[in-house]
Amino acid sequence: MNASDIPILGKKFWLNLIGNQRKGLIEKIIDRFQKQSRNYKGEPFAPYAKSYAEAKGSGDKEALGIKGLNQASKSTTPDMTLTGLLYRGLKPQTADDNGGSFGWVGPNAEKVQWLHDHKNYQIIGLDGGKVLSDAEESYIESELAKAIGKKIDKWAKDNININLG
Repeated sequence: MNASDIPILGKKFWLNLIGNQRKGLIEKIIDRFQKQSRNYKGEPFAPYAKSYAEAKGSGDKEALGIKGLNQASKSTTPDMTLTGLLYRGLKPQTADDNGGSFGWVGPNAEKVQWLHDHKNYQIIGLDGGKVLSDAEESYIESELAKAIGKKIDKWAKDNININLG
């Protein structure tokens, strides 16, 4: 192994880091907005409007505008989950040896943008600066440090021969 190989972590690493609804970064994002009711800045979501909270809590699909769809949450505390399509739509998009991407596409992406512009319902940062919560950034840093540390340890075990003369 050459020292130049150390930062190349591989597609598998990036896919595992990004994860899905049950592991990795995606799980952490969903947990934050769905179970902790917090935006990417760590702020608690603003309460739902009273009429929306009542309709959601009672399962009034007509008032909620989801007639014909399954209702995944009846929580009156903001969890950004009504039908479940939004959190299930957060998926890995691409990955290669040097990185990966994840996010929403189509109507889910439009909903994330609409929520971002509504009250303080910013699931992720879309303003060109910070994107993830502090805990999510720390998770990424920790996983990178572990992976690179293992590669450094492997590289350091190799014999280095120096011929003089």
